[in-house]
Amino acid sequence: MSDTFHNNSQWYFQLNDMKKTPSIVAKLCSYEQEIDSRARGISFLTHIANALRLPQVTIATACTYFHRFFMRQTFREFHQYDIAVTCLFIACKEEDTGRHIQHFLHEVIKRAFKTSQPSEQTLKTESRRWLDVLAYNEPIVLYTICFDLAIDLPYRHVLNFMENWDGYQAYRKARQNGEFYNDTATMRNAMKLALTAWTFVNDSYKTTVCLTHQPKVIAAAATFIASKHSNIPLNSDATKGLPWWSAFDVSIDEVQACIFNYSLYTSLTLGIFFPIEASNIILSQYDNNPAFSSAQRS
Repeated sequence: MSDTFHNNSQWYFQLNDMKKTPSIVAKLCSYEQEIDSRARGISFLTHIANALRLPQVTIATACTYFHRFFMRQTFREFHQYDIAVTCLFIACKEEDTGRHIQHFLHEVIKRAFKTSQPSEQTLKTESRRWLDVLAYNEPIVLYTICFDLAIDLPYRHVLNFMENWDGYQAYRKARQNGEFYNDTATMRNAMKLALTAWTFVNDSYKTTVCLTHQPKVIAAAATFIASKHSNIPLNSDATKGLPWWSAFDVSIDEVQACIFNYSLYTSLTLGIFFPIEASNIILSQYDNNPAFSSAQRS
């Protein structure tokens, strides 16, 4: 995997652009139908990846390829399940998390047929078919996404934020010195916040937020939602007295817009959950919290 991430503006879109995708422009589906097709493709991909015990980084990379692909191709020409499997196959190679091809295909077939024990004949026939699907679609996907395979993901920005948390730093220093770390409450809060934010980042890939916001903005939004869900304040520790969003190098308005875009998908995607009622809660926290009183909004 390459460690170089290119912040390529061709893969970031305005919210209105999401209603002008190739499938919608060709009048093949409505905006709501496209969102549903994307969510179903991501769900198919995720179930297979989990069965293969692939790391979340590989799954998120595959999801990003998938969403980018359908900004340039239609669902009429390419079925979402075929592209989902192809993107996962490519992501496994890019992230060095490959699985034996037969194991990979067997999990695809089990998910496609919704059975844990497909017949030998089904496995034989469908394995050949899925090999053909991969052989045909892989070069098309690679060409369509411009061979942009190194993907920056929100996870590293969440982890960077947490690694600067005072409680985590004290814990790490104690471990390095072979000492006992007794402030378990602070460490527990840091871990709870990180894990909850990580979960919200995972859920975001059921939506097209990765096409409208940069990873660091998604990470900041997920961390804020996690803080509200976990009742853990963000105005101390990792922020060193600055407004918490500055630790992500983003503006408060970018975070608010990302949370607003999240909320648009709550009634459209499958099984997604957000613990806030409205995106303007982030502004009320800014306005009412004295820790932010000297902060700039940009």
